[in-house]
Amino acid sequence: MNLKEVQELISAARENKVFLMEAFWTRFFPAIRQMRTLLAQDTVGDIIAVNAEFGANIDYSRQKHVKETGCSSLLDIGCYCVQLASMVFKGEKPQLIQATGILNEQGVDEMMSIVLKFPSKGLATCLCTGVTQLPSRALIIGAKGYIELPFTMWCPTVLVVNGQETQYPLPSTSHPLNYINSVGLRYEAEEVRQCLLKGMKECPLMPLAESELIASILDEARRQVGVVFPQDS
Repeated sequence: MNLKEVQELISAARENKVFLMEAFWTRFFPAIRQMRTLLAQDTVGDIIAVNAEFGANIDYSRQKHVKETGCSSLLDIGCYCVQLASMVFKGEKPQLIQATGILNEQGVDEMMSIVLKFPSKGLATCLCTGVTQLPSRALIIGAKGYIELPFTMWCPTVLVVNGQETQYPLPSTSHPLNYINSVGLRYEAEEVRQCLLKGMKECPLMPLAESELIASILDEARRQVGVVFPQDS
């Protein structure tokens, strides 16, 4: 829900010497792994901007006690945009966070826009909404080119690099799934399995320090927009 609870989980995990990882499944898709390789190889040059959006039809009015359960377009889906920006900018702490949004009658954010300014002279813009479907894509802009994650940027199977598209098809499955590209959860599960087999207590692709950073960004964005949950007290 917030940075305080993230830090409590991390402290408990370290005290009990157990593995802990935030479940941002996006990071383990083959398309994202390739994107990280391309960024490390300086394929598009120094990153100057990240533009990410995620929108879906979420009927918050049908959910009970939304404040207590933390229902929020930012926490539900906007966090995927923020984590992408954090990953591209290598876990760098933003020097400036500016957020604005629209709340419903219950004080839950139905739409939020966030701008992050990084010390490395890069900007990230994140837009999320639970009111309507958006193209839900992301663009990583470098000094020498760009990388695009088309629709389903949170569970991508396509990577476009300077206009050249590469497909990363998902494994087939014989069972029906609840959400789009859900079979891709196997990539996250396999990463956790490998970490456990190696005796690791956290995952280098989703380190706990970055979970704290992302939570702090979400907290500040909520503070600016006026979204307060009981857990914040």
